[in-house]
Order: sequence, then structure tokens, then C-alpha cells
Amino acid sequence: MEGLLNTFLNVISSWDKSFPSEKSRNKAKLLAISLLITVGRKTVSKALMAFNLEQVDWSSMYRFFSRTEWSPCNLFRANLANA
Repeated sequence: MEGLLNTFLNVISSWDKSFPSEKSRNKAKLLAISLLITVGRKTVSKALMAFNLEQVDWSSMYRFFSRTEWSPCNLFRANLANA
């Protein structure tokens, strides 16, 4: 039986085409998983705390949202096509 995490990773594997680099894909997946398990307000800082990353430099995660070229519509379009 496949676990919930592996199932979720399979679902979001279609996101790979939506990001320009492997680095940005990995950040998107980390944030997606951490926002799912974060309790309370869904902020980037709380998402990083979910993975005990509060002591690392957060600026790259914030830059992901401001500088990485990606389209939220493409993420959902790929998942809808798979469904």
C-alpha cells in the first residue's frame, strides 16, 4: 500500500513542467507539503518551521514567490488533466 506522502508526491509530480529549474520545483514541493501539515495560519515562515528550518535563511523561499517564473494555473491544469 502506498503511503499518503508518496501519493501526494505522485499527484504533484505533474508540477515539474511548471517550474524552470529543479531547485524551484523542490522548493514548491517542500512548501506544498509543509503548508499541508502546518497548523493555524498558512505562512511561509510557519511552513518552514514545520520542517524545523527556522534557523536557516528564509530569503530564498520568499524569493521563490517573487522571482521564480511559474503560473498557478499551470499547476492546476496539469492536475485536472491527470484527474
